Amino acid sequence: MVFCRWKTSDAHRCSIREGFLLANKTKQRFSEALLLGKQRLSELWSLGANDDLHNVAGLVINSEYIKLLKIASHNNQNTVEYFAIEKLPVGVVTKNEIKNCQAVATILKNMVDHSGIKIKNIALTIPRSSAIIKHITVDNRLLPDEVESRIWVEANRLFPSLVSDIYLDFSIIGPSAQDMTQNEIVLIACRKEQIRPYLEIMHLVGLNLKVVDINYYALERALSLIVKQLSQLKTFAILNINFSLIDLLVEHENKTIYTHELSYDGYALMQFTQEGLHHQGDMEREKIDVENKIKLDAILKNNLEIHLTHAMQFFYSSRPSIRIEHIIVAGDCAAAIPELARFVQQAVGKEVILANPFKDMIIAPDVDKVKLIQYAPSLMLCCGAALSQLN
Repeated sequence: MVFCRWKTSDAHRCSIREGFLLANKTKQRFSEALLLGKQRLSELWSLGANDDLHNVAGLVINSEYIKLLKIASHNNQNTVEYFAIEKLPVGVVTKNEIKNCQAVATILKNMVDHSGIKIKNIALTIPRSSAIIKHITVDNRLLPDEVESRIWVEANRLFPSLVSDIYLDFSIIGPSAQDMTQNEIVLIACRKEQIRPYLEIMHLVGLNLKVVDINYYALERALSLIVKQLSQLKTFAILNINFSLIDLLVEHENKTIYTHELSYDGYALMQFTQEGLHHQGDMEREKIDVENKIKLDAILKNNLEIHLTHAMQFFYSSRPSIRIEHIIVAGDCAAAIPELARFVQQAVGKEVILANPFKDMIIAPDVDKVKLIQYAPSLMLCCGAALSQLN
């Protein structure tokens, strides 16, 4: 992963990661020029030449939580330097749309102020549904500037009424399988209005937005850590289950072959985990635990099972010859509901493990290790964002 350097004058340079960072397993250089009409992210958040390109914290903001994670890397060993997770007030973020930037900024500023470490640069994730992803091909003889020009020609053709209102990024994947004289390119576009709330929050907190990542690419990056824990598996999937969104990502022979995003209403499930799952110290705790398990199973069955079944059916209908061998369960629900892995295993009939991307990492002394492991399944996206500049 590299940063482009945009030369504004002979005496001044800005190092900027502009727009969407795409996961690229072959570690090819990314093209990061974002012209956007004449407006660039670098004009909004220009970074000084002395900024540490690797000093980036991962940030995830969803309808329930703000999560902040800082990972350092030295000699191929990752260290968790800091993590925090804070509950958001109801209505501040609705269906992943930020309704109250000031409220989010206040909570985030408190998290940064109490971190005890230097955090200035942020990498965050947005849902796949917030972006448009297209695959195109270009002549492999084109120079980088010519490729960029061609990209904008294609963007204008694909989004004629939106081209002045989008942020754009692209990655050269490699030679096209159909024509070796052509390079395959992934083009990603996102409406500016989707990014503006994040820019406002960064401004209020005094942070630099360096990376905006699609959630699937962040999940894929974090998943590479867990793959090492699964030996000799040809095909496996990750289900990232939050209280309003389910992400399914399937890897086959070390390549992501399928992604699917599914919205659902998990309010009843969230209410139960907050109100009915914790009765520490109750004289009838054992009885309550049994009652809770019965209630939880009913809520999971009524609110989640049909969505999990549909997600798997959608995959198998598009890849009938491929069978998933193992499922990794992650997300806020996985961290909040101890029984979720068991339920998913029964619902989809596959072996299931809880995600823990920190298993082989060093945990800094100031980090609450018990809390980190407790929330590990819900930190997959945040971990992928935090790793964006370390790979």
